[in-house]
Amino acid sequence: MNKYSVTLFTLTFILFITGCTSTKNPDEQLKERVQLTEDILKRYKIDEHWWQVYNDQQLNQIIELAMKNNIDLAKRAVDINRALYQANLIGEDLVPTFSAGTDGSIQKNIKTGDASTRLFSGNINISYEVDLWQRIANTVSAQQWEYAATIQDRETTRLALINNVVDAYYHLMYLQQAITITEQNIENYQQISQLVSYKYQYGRVSSLDPAQAKQAILNARNNLIDLQNQLKNTEQTLRDLLNLKPTDPLLINYPDLLTLQLPKVDLNVPLSVIANRPDLRAAEYRLQKASLDLKATEKSWYPTITLGAAVSSSSDKARTTFDLPFASGNIAINLPFLEWNRIRWRVKISKEDYESIRLDLEKAITTALNEISTYYYNYTNAQASLANLQDKYNYDVEITQYYDIRYQQGAGELKDWLDALNTETNTKISLLANRYQLIQYENQIYKAIAGRYIE
Repeated sequence: MNKYSVTLFTLTFILFITGCTSTKNPDEQLKERVQLTEDILKRYKIDEHWWQVYNDQQLNQIIELAMKNNIDLAKRAVDINRALYQANLIGEDLVPTFSAGTDGSIQKNIKTGDASTRLFSGNINISYEVDLWQRIANTVSAQQWEYAATIQDRETTRLALINNVVDAYYHLMYLQQAITITEQNIENYQQISQLVSYKYQYGRVSSLDPAQAKQAILNARNNLIDLQNQLKNTEQTLRDLLNLKPTDPLLINYPDLLTLQLPKVDLNVPLSVIANRPDLRAAEYRLQKASLDLKATEKSWYPTITLGAAVSSSSDKARTTFDLPFASGNIAINLPFLEWNRIRWRVKISKEDYESIRLDLEKAITTALNEISTYYYNYTNAQASLANLQDKYNYDVEITQYYDIRYQQGAGELKDWLDALNTETNTKISLLANRYQLIQYENQIYKAIAGRYIE
């Protein structure tokens, strides 16, 4: 526990300082981030395809289909392209701007009837804002950080998609087997009901026993309906993730969840690996963007200098318009500080934007650490619960057999036998649910630490 506490404090300090120290330029902070990630890569091999540890080719194919078809993932790719195009567009402010045009006019004195006067002119202009204070460069760099953040957004969506697909796949497996067990249980109850009916006809039992047997059948059928509804809802979830319509085939052969070999999660991986989480990277990159946006806004106080040049000419004939060109140049100096009040409020807004994004990063770090702590705790408890349930199920089987024999011998009550059989069935379904939860918590851990780490 102390080891995790020290690691937690160190990690929080590193990420907070790395993300929130505005005195460092983006290049320095990027180097720190790269160094931290490289340190992790030196110690661990990151398996980003952790679901393959289940050795389930069917699951692998379903995840590949999700990567290909999922709408949310496709939208993230669109966001990346948009951010790249926006960065390129802003980058155009660092290079000269060209423009050109031609003009023609005809004048005639309609009072005197003199000959028409024709005039043709043309011009080519170039202008360039000298980025003396690096204001434009800061704006361009800020958009580049936003582009980097959108790439991490896509990776975050990818991690969530994989986790959701794995969860839905094994949830379907659990529900399908739970349905099979419940159907078998209904058959058992029906056989018991027939047996009780025969005994009632011959006066060996009271009318209460047939009623109890039918009651057990109805309860089991209601449980079956509930499981079937859950199966349909989970199938819809998986179809949504795969972008499959109701008419599209979803053929899955479910293996036995009770005999599935479950890999163990390495709980000794240090919490510092969350530096590799894409959502934290995206939050940090956006903090860098906010820092540069703030710098660019603060530099709005400074004068701007724009250099211009033009080549123009005119003639009374279109073909000789550019025969005698004239060149000119100009320098424009803009004094934005004259609008000091507007700029002052813009700077204040930028500062609040920066603070808001800094708080987003701090919240993301806290959330990530809490997620890992909770998932580790749940996974450990699920392992202990699985062992207890397995022992309980073995006892439930023995108890059911005991009451079965006693009832057949006329020494026990039917209700005791039915209750024991129901308890055995529920425990078996709980075993299935527990194994599903183990897989669920395991994949939540892999999602929370952005992969499976192998030392």
